[in-house]
Amino acid sequence: MKSNGLSFNNRSSSLLLNSSNSSSRLFVSNRLFSTNVDNQDEEIVLDTKGKMIHNLLSDSLKPSSLKVIDMSGGCGSMYRIEIISKEFNNKNTLNQHRQVNSVLKEVIPTLHGLTLYTSGENK
Repeated sequence: MKSNGLSFNNRSSSLLLNSSNSSSRLFVSNRLFSTNVDNQDEEIVLDTKGKMIHNLLSDSLKPSSLKVIDMSGGCGSMYRIEIISKEFNNKNTLNQHRQVNSVLKEVIPTLHGLTLYTSGENK
């Protein structure tokens, strides 16, 4: 597919930016990153809303791994959540996300954006 100097190659998941002098390629990939909840080496600094999100998910889903990252530069309007929990075992991604959304139903209306990476412990 090509239009206005941009082309996207579905097979390689890359975006090709065409300019008059050169071309550059941006590669996009999806990966799950996780850290252990008990990891004391990494200090997580969150605002009040981030701490509330972390506590709600910890209390209700009992994750083996949970990471809440403020992607908004500190203003607390956009978060990335990476969570691994036994509660997600044998559930598809949609149902895992629905479960997280249910836990965070009071917080979500106050957010600009939320990115979820979920997984069961059996994967």
